[in-house]
Amino acid sequence: MVWLNDGTGIDIGDPFTIQPAVGNCALNVIGPGWGDEWRAAPFAEAWFEWSYSGNCTGTISADLYKHGSPVRNMATGLPVTDLSYAWEVTSDIRPDWGYQILIKSDADSNIRDLGAPFTVMPPYGNCALNVVGPGWGDEWRVDWTGEVVEWGYSGNCSGTVRVDLYRNGNLVRNINPGVNVANRTCTWDVPDDVTPGYGYQIFVYYANNDSICSMGAPFYMAPPLAICALSVIGPGYGDEWRVGYLNETVEWAFTGDCVGQVDVELRRAGSFILALGTYPVTDLQCSIDLPMNGLEPGYGYEIFLRHATVPRITAHGNPFNMMPMEGGCEVLVTDPGYGDALRIGQMDTIRWTYSGSCTGTIRLDLYRNGGFDRSIAESVPVSTLSYAWQVPNDLSSGVGYSVRLRGTGDLLLTERTVSNMSEPCVVQGGAGSCIITTTSPGVGTIWQTGQSVNIEWNLEGSCSGDARIDLLRGGGLVYAIAQSVSLTGQQFQWTVPQHLVSSSEYQVRVQSTSNPSFVSISQTFQLQQTVDVPNEAAGGVPDEYSLEQNFPNPFNPSTTIRFGVPMASEVIIEVFDVLGRKVETLRNGLVQPGVYSVVWNCSTCSSGLYFVQMQTRDKVALKKMLLLN
Repeated sequence: MVWLNDGTGIDIGDPFTIQPAVGNCALNVIGPGWGDEWRAAPFAEAWFEWSYSGNCTGTISADLYKHGSPVRNMATGLPVTDLSYAWEVTSDIRPDWGYQILIKSDADSNIRDLGAPFTVMPPYGNCALNVVGPGWGDEWRVDWTGEVVEWGYSGNCSGTVRVDLYRNGNLVRNINPGVNVANRTCTWDVPDDVTPGYGYQIFVYYANNDSICSMGAPFYMAPPLAICALSVIGPGYGDEWRVGYLNETVEWAFTGDCVGQVDVELRRAGSFILALGTYPVTDLQCSIDLPMNGLEPGYGYEIFLRHATVPRITAHGNPFNMMPMEGGCEVLVTDPGYGDALRIGQMDTIRWTYSGSCTGTIRLDLYRNGGFDRSIAESVPVSTLSYAWQVPNDLSSGVGYSVRLRGTGDLLLTERTVSNMSEPCVVQGGAGSCIITTTSPGVGTIWQTGQSVNIEWNLEGSCSGDARIDLLRGGGLVYAIAQSVSLTGQQFQWTVPQHLVSSSEYQVRVQSTSNPSFVSISQTFQLQQTVDVPNEAAGGVPDEYSLEQNFPNPFNPSTTIRFGVPMASEVIIEVFDVLGRKVETLRNGLVQPGVYSVVWNCSTCSSGLYFVQMQTRDKVALKKMLLLN
């Protein structure tokens, strides 16, 4: 181990092994190690593996350790050349983190190796936890807001978990005394008295049984930022941007110890207009493609910068002028869309729409994971709005494919990469492949939280083994529905968790566990959060109309709004922005007497001040809400 003092405190590195000289026998435990798991009895067997180098002969012994102390011998007289051994986990081995495998030569006990720590999980069917992050390669920072802890679980888990911060095996402090296990995540604002250094770990354990626990891999705690200051260089006084123009440039500078990312916004007279993206603060500039619609020409526009993780660090640019659009052409790919399936060897049609002064031709290219794959067509009249092509037989099945349209000749489309790139789609088919088609949920499906629903899919081709099922929103993973179900069963019944927020952008992904390229993503559907019913035991019918302050506030991206109704009434709950524009209607209809709550999720909204208004025949009430992305 190496001691290190960098002025922020003393740190000690991870244990490591000094191997014998080259040519002599050296042993190495390959697994289990960091992130690996065994199952407690009555699971049949657990494997461990090793390797060796040099002149190794004879046999070895294997012992089980926990937190550096021996627990029991697992085997003796194992031929060193076997390289693996299956051991039946005995009933005295309790589920916990910190187990290690020690192997040593039976002829010379100095020839040995101790493996990395791993976890013994509870038996299948019981509740089991697993810390997902932070872990190897991750970094938190002292005096930093919103650091995220993530965990998974399997088996019969309900209730709450406690989340603690450890360092080098010792408790540092509690992060959260009780959070719903189904949330799978919580955030923590790291205080300024935490010591920087390596060796920090997250420990999550079940409130009902502290033997059900999981310890994450070590990660680094970076020192706090020194004084960081941002400043906008341009655009500013005398500068001009033009509606619909491409590659407009924002430039900034910083002083002090600035790391992380910066949010860039377009404002006018101090009011939010448009989010321009998030970029590394050290880039010092970004290139912006301005939309053709939604920007009003005129003076008073300005650039606003906010540090993405330390929101108190901000900067305002000087006012500049937004000029009217000169011509231009904007193309939007409508098909394929997110999750659509392209069948290898079959005909498919690419469709698009356009606005502005669009004449001439476009070229169509196929991309995968943002990189060019091949050309589809070199010259297609933009006015045809569609192009039929045969999906090539040599494509690899899987996700991440997109179609991009680009202008040719004088068509003003050449560098616009936002509106003319399709959402990622799936390629299916090919020799020996399994084609999965998700049939439920489908178009028009509406799920309710707490509802038992059926997920169904059809199969074609060579399909076998298991599948995992995930819930997506806006293309991102939000919930692991099932880790392993029978793929050939073609259906799975699931109860929608209560904590999921309302949205019309949900999709279900069904994916083979043995070959992740065999995958299907459902059509977009709607999920609605069940509204609370009146609870007389918690206060009965209120005496007057009431609109309570939302909680949490500030929030990101969802918040709960409670209101009370003393008599049967028509109630309208609406959200407005600072310009008075209606953002969303949360409730509009007859409500019986009682206390209710609605959840507003605005994952697509920009940071800023919003107002929630409750309107009845006899009362209008208003509350302020602050969204921080």
